[in-house]
Amino acid sequence: MRHLYLRIFLLLFMANISYAQQYSEQLESSVNKQTKSLLKDKEIKAVAVGVYYKGETYRYYFGQQGDQNPNMLDDSSVYEIASVSKTMLGYLAAKAVLEGKIDLDDEVQKYLGKPYPNLSYEGDPIRIKHLLANTSGLPHFMPESLDGIFERLSPEVPTDFYKVESAVTKDDFWQALESFELTQKPGTRFYYSNAGAELMSYILENVYGKSLDELLQDELFQKCDMELSGIAMTAEMQANAVLGYWMGNLEPSPYFANTLWAGGAGVKSNLLAMTNYLEFLMESDDPTIAESRQELFHDGKTTRLGYYWRIWKDKYGTSYNHHGGSPGMQNWVYLYPDQDFAITIFTNHSGPKTPGKLKRVVDKILKEVTR
Repeated sequence: MRHLYLRIFLLLFMANISYAQQYSEQLESSVNKQTKSLLKDKEIKAVAVGVYYKGETYRYYFGQQGDQNPNMLDDSSVYEIASVSKTMLGYLAAKAVLEGKIDLDDEVQKYLGKPYPNLSYEGDPIRIKHLLANTSGLPHFMPESLDGIFERLSPEVPTDFYKVESAVTKDDFWQALESFELTQKPGTRFYYSNAGAELMSYILENVYGKSLDELLQDELFQKCDMELSGIAMTAEMQANAVLGYWMGNLEPSPYFANTLWAGGAGVKSNLLAMTNYLEFLMESDDPTIAESRQELFHDGKTTRLGYYWRIWKDKYGTSYNHHGGSPGMQNWVYLYPDQDFAITIFTNHSGPKTPGKLKRVVDKILKEVTR
């Protein structure tokens, strides 16, 4: 009888190995096909893809950094993850909620040190949950000098934005916040706001008594084994920083200056770390993850929002995603818990059509590996 149990165990073990190999081969074939197709685009020079699938992680690198830069990508290559930083900010906020440091229904004025009566519309104030769901009514950028630069789509966008952003101070932010006038009731409409993320970053620093970078390192990066990750660039990160390009520019774009709190777009990381992040989000039983996926806003149609996550419901189940873009880089993160699948994709090219190109690659890979 003991031999029979042993044979059954070995058969099941070998079957699991066979299925895992099949999944791996199917995934690699799909990633290779879809990414190589993307690289036929003259503007896309390099792509990095990290995947979590059925308990395993995979990383793939394609191309070189640019026509005049033959450097290849690898596990040490550091990217700006831009607004995907908000998913990490959302994790910290969810942790603060569970620990009783903040409450979703708290008025943001509670944490600002002085009254801001303008952060209320006809008696309805901006609350913590409105910052997290991008429904506060705050503008895209604050102060206004940062607004509108990307919409120009000119070759000078990276240097123009860096020049303006480098001169912005926290005092400028507070002055802009004090003079801002709400034009809608908070919590009624989605409007993407980096200004709101900066305000959330300040609040978290205030309640924990640590810089946002320290909070990320202590509460997330160490848990996920995310080396070469942070807001401030270490010498090693700087040495491995990927050069990014705006539209048809041959000169690389400067990274964001991040002169405010940087929770909206300030994190830099590498594909190895980001794949570990995917694994953590998919496998960990940390209650903070479940809290961060809580639906904070639904417009009754397709727009569903969690702690900065966009929530989507379709034939693949409930999924979570976020896009990040800077003047030199674009990336996406997608989580499909019902499919046991998550993916992040990077390119060091940025332009108005780049997010859509990357999204189509993700859509095709998902379709092929789950059919």
